Amino acid sequence: MIDSYNDLVKEIEIHQNLKDAAEKNYWYNRKILHETDPHMGGGSVLSDMPKGSPIYADLEPTINKCIKFKADIKKEDNFIKSLEKNKRVIEKDLKELTGLQHKVRYMHDIEGKTYSEIAEELNYEYGYVRKLANKK
Repeated sequence: MIDSYNDLVKEIEIHQNLKDAAEKNYWYNRKILHETDPHMGGGSVLSDMPKGSPIYADLEPTINKCIKFKADIKKEDNFIKSLEKNKRVIEKDLKELTGLQHKVRYMHDIEGKTYSEIAEELNYEYGYVRKLANKK
C-alpha cells in the first residue's frame, strides 16, 4: 500500500507540473493578446523580445491557444483534486493499521522520518526498527 501511496504522490507532482506549464503558457498567450498594436493591421507585437523587426502574431491562433490552455488547467486541476482525495483516504487507512511494523513504515514512508528518529521516538534500538521496516 505504501508503494501505491508513493506512486500517487509522484503522480500528483507530475500533474501539478503539467498544470503549472499550462498556466504559464496561458498567461504568455494572454500577454500577446493584450499587447495588440491596432496600427499594425491587427497583429500583435511581442514587446519583451529583442529589438529589431517586430514579431507579429495572428490573434485567432493565440485566442485558440488561450482556450486550450484554460481547458488544460481545469482538467489538471480536477485530476489533482481527485488524486489528493485518494491520497487522504490512503493516509487515513495507513494510520489505522495496527502493529509496530506498520507504524514504523508509516512514520518512515509517509511522515519522512529517519529510522534513527523513529527508534528514538518509539524507544526501540535503531537496528530493530530498521529490521522491522525492511520486512515484507
